[in-house]
Amino acid sequence: MLNRKQLLDAGTLARERFIHTHQESAAVPMQQATTSKAAGVMRAGVLCLAAMVPAFTGAAPASVPGNKLVCKARKGAGDVVDHSCPIVATGAPQRFRLSATFMGSHDDTKLAMKPTLDGKAIVCDPGSKTSSLYEDGDVVLECRFQITAKAGTNALLAVRLQWYHAQLAQTVFVAE
Repeated sequence: MLNRKQLLDAGTLARERFIHTHQESAAVPMQQATTSKAAGVMRAGVLCLAAMVPAFTGAAPASVPGNKLVCKARKGAGDVVDHSCPIVATGAPQRFRLSATFMGSHDDTKLAMKPTLDGKAIVCDPGSKTSSLYEDGDVVLECRFQITAKAGTNALLAVRLQWYHAQLAQTVFVAE
């Protein structure tokens, strides 16, 4: 949950981005469209704030099925990419699906997906596939799992993708 200062900071940044984005447009300047410059600026901040809150908290509203998680990817040495995805627990069971598609797999290809939650290995649901050895063609690695934690609890989902002799084509990390 955001505290008052975080909301004010988020509103200020949203307002500044809105003004910067629209100050050179052909539209009527915001100051002329309202009776007060302050009212116009405040209105712009309020309009932008609702859409931007997930970016400021660093967490996706993961409780909504179908929402893509907001993740940062960092390229490691060799064929490795580490994804970090902050999530916020809702207090109810939450299901997630992590998926990575690789192209060009063949007789010496090795693929691995290693998901963790707050540094602890995640046990994927039965039927999930988190590694592949020597398969031909396109290969999809997938991990489905569920968490239940106290509402408002912040957690860090980390996913390491590692491969040899293939090409990472796509990643999809979503709440279900």
